[in-house]
Amino acid sequence: MSVRPAETKAMESQNVLPITSLLLCGKQLRYLCYNVWDPESDLLLTTAEWTESAISLPQSPASALNDLIVAKTIHDNPHLFKIVSPINVNVFESYLSDYPNQPFVQSVITDLWEGFWPWADTCKTGYPTTNNCSKALPKDDGKAAFLRNQLKMELKKERFSPLFGKDLLPAMAHTL
Repeated sequence: MSVRPAETKAMESQNVLPITSLLLCGKQLRYLCYNVWDPESDLLLTTAEWTESAISLPQSPASALNDLIVAKTIHDNPHLFKIVSPINVNVFESYLSDYPNQPFVQSVITDLWEGFWPWADTCKTGYPTTNNCSKALPKDDGKAAFLRNQLKMELKKERFSPLFGKDLLPAMAHTL
């Protein structure tokens, strides 16, 4: 079975800006900044090839884990801090047991068990222990309904914590 050729070349004249151009425009990659391959290189890697040389993902920050307020809130409310993933971590780990970049693999496995805290900095000087910067729902009924439905879906899949009251617990921040 073969695929029919495209009838139009709609994207032919559009080029993706190289990373250096994006940086000059003030746009910055948010995640894996340290794992981006050389934008000037002609070598195009697949994600699988990239993982063979990628550095380990950051782990949960010791500053947060050693913070007594954070530790107490997590300890007293484990139902709010479930680590939910569709990945069977034990099976995933067994599939990758002989993968060439074990430090990267082990960092992913650890984060799947303990949760991903990419570049979290929970102990910034001058920041309040608890901070609620939440915003009201949009006034547009369609947008508000979308957000409510999205919240229901995320709660059902246990990717959001259940409601626990109107006040944040110690060491929590709400930023959306």
